[in-house]
Amino acid sequence: MNIVYSDEIPSGEAIYDLYEQFGWNEFLKLSARQLHDTMRGSWYVASAYDGGRLIGTGRVVSDGVMTAFVCGLAVHPDYQKKGIGSELMKRLMQRCIARQLHMELFCSDPNIGYYERFGFEVFASGMKYRKEGQSPW
Repeated sequence: MNIVYSDEIPSGEAIYDLYEQFGWNEFLKLSARQLHDTMRGSWYVASAYDGGRLIGTGRVVSDGVMTAFVCGLAVHPDYQKKGIGSELMKRLMQRCIARQLHMELFCSDPNIGYYERFGFEVFASGMKYRKEGQSPW
């Protein structure tokens, strides 16, 4: 295993294939092109490859001045628990710390302990809008 880390944006197909491992595509309902556009619109992207295959990625959405949202951290199940996610998280955080950005993230309850290891703490309740196609007003 020869893991190579990169700041270059992965292809849409590679992102789609990785997200497929977690069922994220079923929830997000985005094409490979749309997923690529989300990466291109991000403030910073870090990815991990094994032999040219995308095996992990994460990104930061930010205004570049005050707030940074860490999102989309994913490592292929075959590569988990090998420090790859931690290395990606470290790279995302270092970029934010260098700009003195206030970092935030949303995660599911089972992942709280993972992010606490990086110095994050629970501070608010998150909410998401139900995309039912109906305006709330």
